[in-house]
Amino acid sequence: MKQESDKIPSSKFEIENIEDNRCEVVFFDTQNLQEEVKVDENGVETKSYTYYSYRTSMPYHDNLETYLNDNYETLFESVKEMDRKEKEAEIRAKRDALLVESDKQMVFDRLGFELPENITSATMLSAVISFFGTLKNIFSNDWAIYRQNLRDLTKQEGFPYDVKFPEKPKDK
Repeated sequence: MKQESDKIPSSKFEIENIEDNRCEVVFFDTQNLQEEVKVDENGVETKSYTYYSYRTSMPYHDNLETYLNDNYETLFESVKEMDRKEKEAEIRAKRDALLVESDKQMVFDRLGFELPENITSATMLSAVISFFGTLKNIFSNDWAIYRQNLRDLTKQEGFPYDVKFPEKPKDK
């Protein structure tokens, strides 16, 4: 989870919410820490720090802090990977729901394709030209572009933590 604070975490992790021999451990990714200086309306400067934190639940025991320190890199990478997979699944589920919602925009009966009543050799050429013209419009209209942008969400540089969803086209 992206965090913003006026302080840099004082350690690589924190143990929280100890209850019934369980606890939560929060790992801080301060290697990718970003510092920003903000100036308020009175000209007072304050520093702000942005970093990621990753939370997991574990059994609690008296030597947990030592265990976490001794195995920090492995545990940190494992929790970070688990968090990334959960976030990816969340983004994909939202994207998939938007794709399903937009399916109705791509149904042939809404796209203006018309077949002649009687297909004869005389009307075949115009039916084929009409069909391919309609297909061209289908694959280049605002809804097709929107749907492709949804499918391309996973290619965004910040995926899965910094994702920009495309705007739905306006119905005409």
